[in-house]
Amino acid sequence: MIEKEFVKYWIDKLKGKELKNFPDDFIDHNLMIEIDMPGKTLVLGPELFGTYELLDAVGESLIQTESLTKAKYILYANRTRPRKIKLPADEKQLESTVKSYERHLDSIVHEMEREYKSKFPNNKHFFEISNQVFNSLNLQRY
Repeated sequence: MIEKEFVKYWIDKLKGKELKNFPDDFIDHNLMIEIDMPGKTLVLGPELFGTYELLDAVGESLIQTESLTKAKYILYANRTRPRKIKLPADEKQLESTVKSYERHLDSIVHEMEREYKSKFPNNKHFFEISNQVFNSLNLQRY
């Protein structure tokens, strides 16, 4: 197996059943707030005076929030660029949902790294390999 095949294997594996759907697989659907989304790729801008901006690809500010956790939730939920997302009304639920999803992503990275090291013990390209996998699936970890 070469690194290119390793990347394809992990993309296919995650497209299958390994990758859980955020937020649906992580939330209790009680007390939700529906918010409109721009249907564009979003990135986290810099924190400015206690406010986090979510920007589009050209740098236009589309969403602002005072909570980093809420900004992460919106970014994670925006993976498939939906037009609407449901956001937990309760801040504790929001925080636990984000933490649970981040643990899920971290466990994927750890499993991928373990397998990479076993197949390519002398290579030091895991960071680039994991980025290729995440980028191809439009996954982000903040």
